[in-house]
Amino acid sequence: MWRLSFSSQQSTQQGVGSCGWDQVSRDGNTPKSLIDKLDILSVTNKERDVRYSVYTPRANVEQTFVIDGTTGTYSKVMPKRCRDGFHPIGSSSGEIVGMLL
Repeated sequence: MWRLSFSSQQSTQQGVGSCGWDQVSRDGNTPKSLIDKLDILSVTNKERDVRYSVYTPRANVEQTFVIDGTTGTYSKVMPKRCRDGFHPIGSSSGEIVGMLL
């Protein structure tokens, strides 16, 4: 699981367009280098208490995961990350943007 954590202040300091995508993980990867492998993205806005996930067309939303002893689909094993929705990426974009602003 890849976790990006940034604020609007941080993204401003990093410059337009970076928004954390240039961060480097402990194993030397950047999110940009993994973008073609990311099928489910989870978004959390702590200030607005919003948590939702989106998935790409190539994601298998019925795939079974085992996380911390729980077995099931992503929304079952990660219910907190889907609390406010689990949508195809690009759908309901106005609603999603509204949750973050």
